[in-house]
Amino acid sequence: MKKSGERYKLVVEGASDGLWDWDMVTDTAYISERWKDIIGFDKEVVNNYCKTWAKFIHPRDVKTVINNLHKHLDKKSPFYSCEYRVKTKDGKYIWILSRGKALWDENGRAIRMAGSHTDITERKRMESKLKYMAFYDTLTNLPRRDVFMDKLKVAIAE
Repeated sequence: MKKSGERYKLVVEGASDGLWDWDMVTDTAYISERWKDIIGFDKEVVNNYCKTWAKFIHPRDVKTVINNLHKHLDKKSPFYSCEYRVKTKDGKYIWILSRGKALWDENGRAIRMAGSHTDITERKRMESKLKYMAFYDTLTNLPRRDVFMDKLKVAIAE
């Protein structure tokens, strides 16, 4: 048991991702030191976790998070996975990839869930930049010919 505890502590301290462990019966959660520092929670154990965490999620992403969570809790997916924005302690939003897995009791009720949060802000920024570069000229910021032709076809059809 001691060796297992040491191993767990080493994993948590060595991870570059934020780790979380949610007790769904008491609605309390443990969050790793790394994630606490990024997000700005002031303690490792968070009470009223659902309500507290919802305050950090970008308003436009709440529905996606809830749908993906229910998909896993309804056993329609083997893991919980969702990309969404959260507000950090300095008021800025970052993109995260949240992953987790639930543990069910003998009655099929989810009682615990644990996972990780990975900061994917830079990846999302690059995706956005690549998408823009694919459709707009970087020198003039005008739409590329394909975009222009698509918009022209739509305008003609209307």
